[in-house]
Amino acid sequence: MHPVVADLTTSHLRALDAALPSACLGLYLTGSVAAGDFHLHTSDVDAVVVLDVVPQDCSALQAIHERIAGPPAYDVVYLTPADLAGDPGTVTRAPGTLRGTWREGPLPAQVSPVTWSEMARYAVPVRECPGLVIDDDHDRLVAFTRRNLEDYWAPLVDEIEAATPEELANPDEVAGTAVWTVLGLPRLHALLVTGHVVAKTAAGQYALEQFPDHAELVGRCLRARAGEDVAFAAADAAEVVALARAVLESARVLPDPAPAVPDPELVARTPEPA
Repeated sequence: MHPVVADLTTSHLRALDAALPSACLGLYLTGSVAAGDFHLHTSDVDAVVVLDVVPQDCSALQAIHERIAGPPAYDVVYLTPADLAGDPGTVTRAPGTLRGTWREGPLPAQVSPVTWSEMARYAVPVRECPGLVIDDDHDRLVAFTRRNLEDYWAPLVDEIEAATPEELANPDEVAGTAVWTVLGLPRLHALLVTGHVVAKTAAGQYALEQFPDHAELVGRCLRARAGEDVAFAAADAAEVVALARAVLESARVLPDPAPAVPDPELVARTPEPA
């Protein structure tokens, strides 16, 4: 574990135990840290905290996070064992942080079949909750992935295509959009081929294999994620859109994958092409 992540989670657990004695049953790292794809200057730290009960008054939890300085952003969701043992769609209270900002109420970014699958398959326990059961439902994960393609990614690609020259004038914003899309969208394609939730770097490597016409752009996005100073410009937006539309069109006709056998190594390495 990266020492920054170790210090962050140790401090978080210490503060939780002081503010809510005996309430914290477990803390698990998901996302890039668990996938072996954490990059200090470009990655968030994602975590699931298991509480015996999510308090009605979350002011103590909010105060803890207001004292946690970033970067990296520390994105935490607070859940109970009963939440994780059931359908994430039934969870009505899941406070936490998103991009380092406190919020209350479940969000698909954290309360979804993807998080449940990460928890079941490769989450890293910092504090392990005895007897924890995760409802990692394959069909639910696949259905959520297909909805996410249409409800989030397709409209995002439309927005990128419709962006004005003024909106594309900031190279840093173009870079952020390019890396997010080029490494994010192929993760869904890879899941529909392999049945596995893969890391962003593995998704980029997968895109190099599956969509080689866009190899130069994908390569730049991979280098940017790794922390290199890579140049992006307004003209890149058109190729981001072209790659994204190719991924969307291909994903829509993929058959549902068979249930995957959990494989902690696969999330961080390149899946085999279809």
